Amino acid sequence: MTSSPSGQHLPSEAELTVVRASASISSPRPTMLLSGPDIERLRITLPTVLSVASAGSRILVWAYGVAQHRDGSGSPQPSGVEARQTLRLNPGECHLSARARQLLGVENGATITVLLPPREFLHVRPGFVEDVPRATEADVTRETYDRFSRGIRFRSRYALASNGKLCMPVRLRNRVAVTPGSMRLSMAGRVLLGGVRVSERVQLSEFPPGDLSRPGPWTRQPRRAAALARSVRLPFRATDQLLEWIIRPILRAPSISLLTEQATIGDDDELVVRIPEHTLALLGIESGDQIIISWGYRQAVAVAFTIPDQSSSQATSRIFDSQGVERILVDENDLREQLTIQVASRLRLSLGIPATTVVRVRRRLRTYLVNRLGRATLPVGGLILAALAVPGGARVPAVAATSIIFAFQLISFRYPSPPKGKWPFW
Repeated sequence: MTSSPSGQHLPSEAELTVVRASASISSPRPTMLLSGPDIERLRITLPTVLSVASAGSRILVWAYGVAQHRDGSGSPQPSGVEARQTLRLNPGECHLSARARQLLGVENGATITVLLPPREFLHVRPGFVEDVPRATEADVTRETYDRFSRGIRFRSRYALASNGKLCMPVRLRNRVAVTPGSMRLSMAGRVLLGGVRVSERVQLSEFPPGDLSRPGPWTRQPRRAAALARSVRLPFRATDQLLEWIIRPILRAPSISLLTEQATIGDDDELVVRIPEHTLALLGIESGDQIIISWGYRQAVAVAFTIPDQSSSQATSRIFDSQGVERILVDENDLREQLTIQVASRLRLSLGIPATTVVRVRRRLRTYLVNRLGRATLPVGGLILAALAVPGGARVPAVAATSIIFAFQLISFRYPSPPKGKWPFW
């Protein structure tokens, strides 16, 4: 048992029996389903990430409730005729997906230990307009901030927020004006977190420190070959990331928080995402440019395209019935139309995220700069050759004019953010 800041004792672990599900739980990530009585007994809000151990093995799983599995509010769904069946669980029992059982090395009937993360239950308050948090930020007290701030500095500021509908990572900010037992979210953050209302209670739990995208033993690439490939890619990716950090303060790359959805049919085999057309302008990119997707401190790179006109964020019944993996029903909410992103399954597997969560996206500046400079090669090269062809003393002004034109070309790559405060004077 662990104690919360309010003095309440919260369970820290529990033993459950793995039972066979009446319908298959198809998910590319290790997934667990819990019964309603066990969720109340363990004092935890789902969905969230839990640690499961058995016979020396320990893995991270995405945990959902059976009720969430039935109504499609965020959990993996059964496929085919079995989708009409209702999964039933008795207290002390749980369902594990096939991938979770293989990684853990257990079969149906085995007893597993569920290790519950440190967590707090906080009431939501609106953020202050003078210091409004971003969509994926939460203002908390110093006590809450210190409780979840552990390990590496840039990783220690994140926690998982869950309200029973979906789970999203939030970056914690220590603020004096926050009262104990509460957290402050912006309007965008409350909408993304399943439309949570002011004064509603939200669970804040520890951000998973392990790898949620751990491959299974069935991967074709041997471990030694995979380790060799990572060692070869490491210096190139490190150099690429260093260039990204250097260019970002110069060209700017604002981030936007978006609610993930299932990818458009045909995109799951590619590292692509689809976002509304107006979001491309907010990111400062065009269709076909690369972006960086972040979930907490985990990142992945993808190519961004616009959502096709015939596509809709509301899944039709025909498409919903044809999906055999993580069939998600998106709530009918007009506010979410402009806040959605369709993420392919390969990207979700790399980040270790479910089909419905919240991610941050920003443009990838290294590839953006290379592409734009490539387009300007011919016109700028023609100006340089023309400047060099000018005879005599007129060559210096020609070269200076060419340099000014090239400088303006580079300035156009900078994201034009509006000035803060009153205009034109304070």
